[in-house]
Amino acid sequence: MLLTMQRHLPTFLMLMIAACPLPAQPGGTTMSEAEITELAAKETELEALLERYVGRWVGRYEVKNIAKQVIQRLEVEQQYWWEYEDNDRILKGQAVIASMGTLSYSQSKSFVDIGKVYSETESNGAIHYYVGHISNNGNTINWLDVGTQDKLANKLTDTFEIRPEGEYLVIEGYGQISDGTTTGILVINGELRRVSKTPLELESPKKEPVEQQLPRLRFRY
Repeated sequence: MLLTMQRHLPTFLMLMIAACPLPAQPGGTTMSEAEITELAAKETELEALLERYVGRWVGRYEVKNIAKQVIQRLEVEQQYWWEYEDNDRILKGQAVIASMGTLSYSQSKSFVDIGKVYSETESNGAIHYYVGHISNNGNTINWLDVGTQDKLANKLTDTFEIRPEGEYLVIEGYGQISDGTTTGILVINGELRRVSKTPLELESPKKEPVEQQLPRLRFRY
């Protein structure tokens, strides 16, 4: 991505373009059989929602200032797939972001733990953590950045929509930026269209560094 993008945009804008310190353990608290059953049902529901990400998506984003002026347009290819890490089921994500002839990359991993959904994103060497809040209809996840003191400073909302022409992932978000003296807000809006329910095959994804894997992704319209 452009140097200005890397320097000024919060890392969350390079994600989902796709989450939180690991949740505290119950600390010795004993759960009843009914609570365990309820928790298992909740985690199954959350994993089913994460399953909707699996596959390959392409689309475009616009980044705007508070006056709604477009300051950058991005083309994005994103893919998600499941992997196991230490017997934990993890939703992995990789994105290629193109802007004015420059490519940048990001990666993420999302998981369910103790009845909540979390996501960890990495771009340009920086890692951000998010916790997801699910809407009542189950089609929307609000991702809040919990790595900042102000939990509402950065926010992304992913909404799944079924349209006559296919399935879409609609992204809306905002983030605070600062040059050290003043603070402003940037807004992001985008749509990704599902082009396949199967992600591109990655050769030996656990053995090769991420920076070697990511360039294999290419835009295919």
